[in-house]
Amino acid sequence: MKKILGLIGAITFITTGTTNVISCNNHETSNNLINLEDVLTVTDLGKIPTITPDDILIYIKAKNPKVVITEIFVSLDSGIKEFARVHVKGNSKIYHQLTTGNEIIVLFQQG
Repeated sequence: MKKILGLIGAITFITTGTTNVISCNNHETSNNLINLEDVLTVTDLGKIPTITPDDILIYIKAKNPKVVITEIFVSLDSGIKEFARVHVKGNSKIYHQLTTGNEIIVLFQQG
């Protein structure tokens, strides 16, 4: 009886430890989505000649080669020409939805 209880205790201990190790990995989920923040690390894009969402995406890709720009979109506030907001598309197969503020801010200068 002591051996059976010892075996059950050991299995419980191993299972709990394995579950905790797996659940602590916050960079990827079981469906392998990644955090956009991990690949979009350069947010100062420098000078951009024309300020359109498509141009900003091109500069994001140039400064951050690992970013898949078909999975994100850029929104511009009217009248503001110093920054843009980058969002993950709702149907993204690569990136998690952003949780911190739901956006990443990229900076630039027109010129």
